[in-house]
Amino acid sequence: MRFDSSDSGSDSDSSLDNVPLKRKLSDSEKHGLPTPPLSNAPLISDQRLSSDRDDPPESDGELDSVNAPADSELAEVTDGSDNGLLDDKKDLPNPKKRRWTTFEHNGVVFPPPYKPLPQDVKLYVDGQPLNLSLIAEEMAYIYAKSMHLSHAQKPLFIRNFLEDFGAAVRDCTGVEITSIERCDFSKILAHIEAQRKLQRELPVEEKEKVQQARQEEVEKYGYVYIDGVKEPLASGFRIEPPGFYSGRGDHPKLGKYKRRLVPEDFTLNLSEGVKVPDPPPGHKWGEIVHNPRAVWTARFFDPLTGKDKYVLPTSGSTTSNASEQKKFDLARMLKREIGYVRKYYMNMLKSTSMVEREMGTIIYLVDKFAFRIGHDKHEDNADTVGCTTLRCEHVTLKPPNRVVFDFLGKDSIRYYNEVEVHPQVYTNLRIFKRAPKQAKDTVFMTSGMNMLVKMNAILPGLTPKVFRTYNASSLMQDLLADVPDDLTEAEKVERFQDANRKVAILCNHKKETPPSGSLRIVETLQHTLLEKKWDLWYHALELANSFSEQAEALRSTKPWIFERDSELTDDVIEEIHTRIYEKKVKLAYSSSKSAAVAKRAEAKNMDVELYKKELLDRQLKEAETLKEKLANLRMNGYHPRKLGPAKVNIVLNQIKKAESDIRKTLQAIERKQEYSEVALDTSKTNYIDPRLVVRYSKRHNIPLEKFLNTAQRKKFEWAFDSVDEDWIF
Repeated sequence: MRFDSSDSGSDSDSSLDNVPLKRKLSDSEKHGLPTPPLSNAPLISDQRLSSDRDDPPESDGELDSVNAPADSELAEVTDGSDNGLLDDKKDLPNPKKRRWTTFEHNGVVFPPPYKPLPQDVKLYVDGQPLNLSLIAEEMAYIYAKSMHLSHAQKPLFIRNFLEDFGAAVRDCTGVEITSIERCDFSKILAHIEAQRKLQRELPVEEKEKVQQARQEEVEKYGYVYIDGVKEPLASGFRIEPPGFYSGRGDHPKLGKYKRRLVPEDFTLNLSEGVKVPDPPPGHKWGEIVHNPRAVWTARFFDPLTGKDKYVLPTSGSTTSNASEQKKFDLARMLKREIGYVRKYYMNMLKSTSMVEREMGTIIYLVDKFAFRIGHDKHEDNADTVGCTTLRCEHVTLKPPNRVVFDFLGKDSIRYYNEVEVHPQVYTNLRIFKRAPKQAKDTVFMTSGMNMLVKMNAILPGLTPKVFRTYNASSLMQDLLADVPDDLTEAEKVERFQDANRKVAILCNHKKETPPSGSLRIVETLQHTLLEKKWDLWYHALELANSFSEQAEALRSTKPWIFERDSELTDDVIEEIHTRIYEKKVKLAYSSSKSAAVAKRAEAKNMDVELYKKELLDRQLKEAETLKEKLANLRMNGYHPRKLGPAKVNIVLNQIKKAESDIRKTLQAIERKQEYSEVALDTSKTNYIDPRLVVRYSKRHNIPLEKFLNTAQRKKFEWAFDSVDEDWIF
């Protein structure tokens, strides 16, 4: 059972009687208050929470104009993707506001119809070929294309796949499929690979035709005209083909079939009097509406998620830009009121009303740890939780005031954090968890909806998303303020990325699994590290063999340089030598084809092709000589030839370079491992005020391309000219 706001008891029981919610503006505020100084603390400490501005500040009145948060905040717990198909809570930021007079577009692009497999390509079950219906065959084809992916190998995916696919097979053949092991997709896989090979071998002209056709589709269907202004639509105008639900984590519907969508599933939104787009032949649109309060062009119901999905203008459109700037401006306004808000909810922590205590504790966790609010879910949805839906099993108390939070958050990303909390928060959590509550019971009885209403009552427009945006931007500003001007550009970019990483950690923006590309990069760096260790040891052996004063001096200060690293086994060294040889061969081929070589040949009045061949032959011969030298070195027990006095200094410099390379490679591996588990773009796209990025770029004279990708630069065009290097969040 959830407490409703009416259960909260009398306000007279609370310690908040003297805290004003509606404040009169002072004359100074009407003309603009000076910006209060920012705290230097990189995280939100309990000291800041309890001591910020003892007296509730007066309002500047701007927050009062913001609508109640229910629609926008509820959208936080949905599964809307970034392809322009958003859920039903995002289409009407302000349902009372008319957003256009004319609204015209050409509908959506449906995927091409399924092309049946050749007659000799069949699915085999228990060794016998099956004659499948088109729907069942398409399901088999789709599964075969993705069966090698990690999510398609999960037991949950296979169970749900067999449930839907098995029903389709049973309907058309009468065959019961009870396990995936009985199915042989090899013929279908061979056909898929053959088709991929044909695609790769298409003439350039054919590939250009395909690309041109896609571009023409974008031009026709990828825009909406809002009051005559051409606005780009997100990629959702291309309707997804049928497939199997992948989602994130172990979503209960992982592997369920997403059927092919048809025009009858769609509602189009247009202004009255404009031409209705023609549906594909033999079909008609489900419904045509004229809703000037919404900017979605098309809508359909997704039975898997149980939500309406919408096609919307892209994040770089005019309508989106205005909404984005308003979001960040609202978070920036919160800075003026944050002392009042924190004073308010800290008082709630000690209220005689348990509902008030719960609400105060929840707001504390939302503010300090960037928790999402949480809402009750249907059992068919993923078991993800937010603050109000935390169960007792998710919260472990460690006296005197440490708490371990361990749960699945948005997109089934695990949140695990052991933190120190305010003593009163610890006491409250202990009270909320005590018997007779069991592990599966929720810690809090207050609902997410009631929390949103309460937060809006404390300060109009206040939501968990506003808290996260404010805290993310404030932390980013504090971290970037510490970057010295005398660093190199590369070092300044690295400091920016590190600040971005810390903000992403605060917001729990993690990747479900490190992408294969990141793993390959780390593996390559580890190979590089071994090569640098080999360089260092080999040059140290050369120096030791010189019997010079420099060798003895280095041996006394850095004896470890002369010791063989434990990772440099004979087998590893042979692998290193093989890679060194292969790199030299690859370089020989690539350099012989360069434009610079052709220019050199022309400068010498030589035949270009003949010059390239001579150069390649010479470099390949050098590679073979190096290969032989390295093999002899291994055979002779790694005893290099004796150095002459003239080469001692050269080897000393090579040792210094190898040491530096090892340090840089170790740092690169550490950074890549840290970043591989953190989703930097999520916080950069949604929670860090882009004007901070622009300010940092201008202050250090570094191109924005170093910090924002193409889509982000398009999305944040509004911020480029609005700030200078002295702008403050």
